[in-house]
Amino acid sequence: MQRIRFFLDIYRKKVVCYTKVLLPPNHGSRKIKEVLEMEKIKLYYSSEVIEPWCDLKQIRSLLSSLKEKGVSVEEVDTAEIPEDELREFYTSSIVLASIRKRFKISGIFGTRADAGCFFGRDQPALAVFEEGTREATDVYPHDENGRRITIADFLREKISELE
Repeated sequence: MQRIRFFLDIYRKKVVCYTKVLLPPNHGSRKIKEVLEMEKIKLYYSSEVIEPWCDLKQIRSLLSSLKEKGVSVEEVDTAEIPEDELREFYTSSIVLASIRKRFKISGIFGTRADAGCFFGRDQPALAVFEEGTREATDVYPHDENGRRITIADFLREKISELE
């Protein structure tokens, strides 16, 4: 049986309401699968970048493992997306996810002068969405408490949760 808690997060005079699913200790893998079926995972990368800042081959392998386990996975080639649309998506969805979850992405996807300039291009990104929404609930890689959480780290953890 799952319990749901509602949280209000006030940041810059905006109120955001989201849910967190809490499972009892002996939940079993069936409950985890139900929760993960509500998620959609999108990998943003550019086919024009010869040497991205992470191992895309390994990430695609991990994504295919997740897809086999029933998780909704999509790959988005940002080479086909205009720069202004990608920037708008970065600021409206990805930055909000980092604010809600309180982790740092500024030094990963851009510079102080040009925030988001590497997002989905030189630095591939993995965004987690709740099914049916346009706003990301999580994004990888990110810095959490001084530790870098990579795309591969997140995918390995999700795969182990499903086993």
